[in-house]
Amino acid sequence: MEIRRSLTSHAGPRRSPHEVLRRLAERVGPDVAPEDPVRELEERVANLLGKQKALFFPSGTMAQQVALRVHAERRGRFAFSHTRRRICRCGRTRGTAPCTA
Repeated sequence: MEIRRSLTSHAGPRRSPHEVLRRLAERVGPDVAPEDPVRELEERVANLLGKQKALFFPSGTMAQQVALRVHAERRGRFAFSHTRRRICRCGRTRGTAPCTA
């Protein structure tokens, strides 16, 4: 017995870009502050994950930079990034030469 599955039949119909923009515009009216949709998204994600709060970052690069800074400040260290974008953890203080690892 052969089981055949269609990946296209499980997905809903694709919406046109105009329809997506129309639905997004309905959520943001003249009386809605620009930060309200982001706050709503953060609250929904926090509830889904069972956390008190969540943060939205528009890019993964921004999220990584914030995570590095928080981690470095908690440990009392500074994180350096090379031009090759490799991350180097060093116990050096400000004003010393950058890490060469």
